[in-house]
Amino acid sequence: MTSVRYGFGFDIGGTFTDFVLIDGVTGEIQSFKTLTTPRDPSVAVTAGWRELLGRVGATGADPSAAVKGTRLAYFADAGGYLDTPRYDRAKLSAGAVFHGPAIVEDLDSTAVIGPHTRVEIDAYANLVATLLDA
Repeated sequence: MTSVRYGFGFDIGGTFTDFVLIDGVTGEIQSFKTLTTPRDPSVAVTAGWRELLGRVGATGADPSAAVKGTRLAYFADAGGYLDTPRYDRAKLSAGAVFHGPAIVEDLDSTAVIGPHTRVEIDAYANLVATLLDA
């Protein structure tokens, strides 16, 4: 039995980008095809990801499963130390969204996310941070 509910794969081709979503619990397979977006392939990948998640009624990964504790971290613009959630980067899946302050720990790096920041994990597993108005 697997602890991962869904597996997601895609292939960016010259004309089409193909997608597959496999339910790790039921074994059900969903597939989708869309036109490739040569100037920015992430546009097609994000569209396919959202299409398949919508088909199974999922909205993206729940980042709370990646929280492994808290740590006091100093943020001058917040006036001092804040109890800050620590995320396991390996457990953050595409579609996960959370807000700072946060610490994202990986095997070989750590990202410190300040307050007033929105973070989304994109289809390529990048942390995309957007500063919000304070």
